[in-house]
Amino acid sequence: MPIDSNTAIEINQEQNLVRWDDRSLDTIAHTYPEEMREPFMWLGWFGREECHRELNALVERATEVGIDHDKTTWSKILRGKWNKDRDNNPLPSPVISMAKFLSAVKKLRDDHRVREMAGKVPYIITPTSTDIFNFVDVRRAPERVNRFGVIVGPTGSQKTATLKEYCRLHNHGMCAWLEAPENGAMSEFVVWLAVKYGGAHVMSYSRARSLVFSTVKHRHTIIVDNAQAMYREDQGNRQPAMRPENLSAVGATLRELKLV
Repeated sequence: MPIDSNTAIEINQEQNLVRWDDRSLDTIAHTYPEEMREPFMWLGWFGREECHRELNALVERATEVGIDHDKTTWSKILRGKWNKDRDNNPLPSPVISMAKFLSAVKKLRDDHRVREMAGKVPYIITPTSTDIFNFVDVRRAPERVNRFGVIVGPTGSQKTATLKEYCRLHNHGMCAWLEAPENGAMSEFVVWLAVKYGGAHVMSYSRARSLVFSTVKHRHTIIVDNAQAMYREDQGNRQPAMRPENLSAVGATLRELKLV
């Protein structure tokens, strides 16, 4: 069930911990100025995926790039207390200025990008990759009604590499890439998808489905590679992955790839 901003902040404050799932982070992000929201979501993703939900690890990574904010400061920001006290009353001034916050996140992002590309062949933009980027962008447009898209092509035609790069450039929770389970199980797919939004690998199907339902909105993009693995010949036009009760869970933003 969706939670409002004050509830999310109160939970974090009462338990003195950070809730790393995208739903809680997004709720808190909307209590911050608009300029902070996307960087804040990236910070939450970074803390969850790269620092393994450990604030000490976040402080260490920040220190390595010359950021001297302590664990308490990061905790307050991630718990919705950047500009509020423990009772949710507005502070005279935030724990750090917005300019310092944005600068710190930029340094972390730049460092992460360098580490991520270390030892790899740089991604080269080609006419094909540009077409794929444009294809996804069109379907992500806010005014778009039909948000489904299918990309078909032979192996080695840049589909996977390009879409992974697209997600890398939009890796603040709005764009998720995952490969369809080899066995095509819808339950396994939903759990894997929930993990992308901060869920645990050991979640039950019902909890995972609930997390996806409450997290994914119209602005989210889900890219499913090798989606043909989820096709069930005996199901005809009642494919499990395409049933309304499952499509509503992903906000009708499913991308199906490699259908041949």
